[in-house]
Amino acid sequence: MKGNRVRLLGERDFLPYMETEGKEWRRKTIKKVRFQSFDKTVLQSYYAVPEDAKAAVVLVHGFTEFFGKYYELCQVLYEAGFAVFFLEQRGHGLSEGKLPNPEIVHINSYRTYVKDLNCFVETVVKIRTELPLLLLAHSMGGAVSALYLEKYKDVFQGAALCSPMLHIKNDRYSFFDIARLQLRAWFFREGKNPGPGQHGYNSEPDFHLSNQGSRPRFQYVAELRRRGRCYQTAGGSLQWGIASVVADRVLMRFAGRIETPIVLFEAGEDALVSMDGYKAFARRLKKTPSEYFYEGARHELYNARRFERKCFYRDLLRVLPSFIS
Repeated sequence: MKGNRVRLLGERDFLPYMETEGKEWRRKTIKKVRFQSFDKTVLQSYYAVPEDAKAAVVLVHGFTEFFGKYYELCQVLYEAGFAVFFLEQRGHGLSEGKLPNPEIVHINSYRTYVKDLNCFVETVVKIRTELPLLLLAHSMGGAVSALYLEKYKDVFQGAALCSPMLHIKNDRYSFFDIARLQLRAWFFREGKNPGPGQHGYNSEPDFHLSNQGSRPRFQYVAELRRRGRCYQTAGGSLQWGIASVVADRVLMRFAGRIETPIVLFEAGEDALVSMDGYKAFARRLKKTPSEYFYEGARHELYNARRFERKCFYRDLLRVLPSFIS
């Protein structure tokens, strides 16, 4: 990858590249920053700024994810002429905010994630660049980003939401169901226990049950998790689940407040988020969002099969410049 010529890795060359040239690129290019969030929790972040960058992309990852899952995406953006800024959200990766069992992600409210993102933008991103800011978010990060955009209207010139968690699949919880779960979490002090259907780290994950379409990328991430205890986040607490359902309801209610242009990237074989969420969210926005649909792709578009992944990158690298043109 040289200049603004972007090389998209295939299936056979991915693993060799990531362990050789890619590893060397990260060593020379990526800078690390630890900073205190609003409540003194220390969070881990990463950034890289190429010469003559056209804009800065702030990446917000999904549930149980970490920086290593986004090495390839960050390098593609960098080689395409974008500065990249990546925050490991609290309870994830090398950031603080974990339970004694670090495999379970816990949060009381998504307002905390939104405050963390704002601290990251204000204390890390803005003091290192004056470039136009663009937002790129995946899954849970999409929910966090939607809530952020509802509150902070003039920060980003555009937002690309990839498989955003706008409506959790099979979410049939009523207001009274949520109230009962919240009472259970508070009264019986079960909020930090694993939520329904949640579990700890599995050292032998099944590719066929994963949210990824690329086996080499699946293997690479699995190996990163095996090597690092801090990357073995795997499930959510009961309170995280409650907070997630509440966040989806809140972001839908106030979506009309968003003024930032939005583009939605949707996976046709998504096992985690519902297509109904995209439709409901789009209807509530002031500006009709552009939508890109990848019929055969699973939840993680950046780790999709070769064809869908190539289409995703092609579309993403067209969309991002359009926000600043």
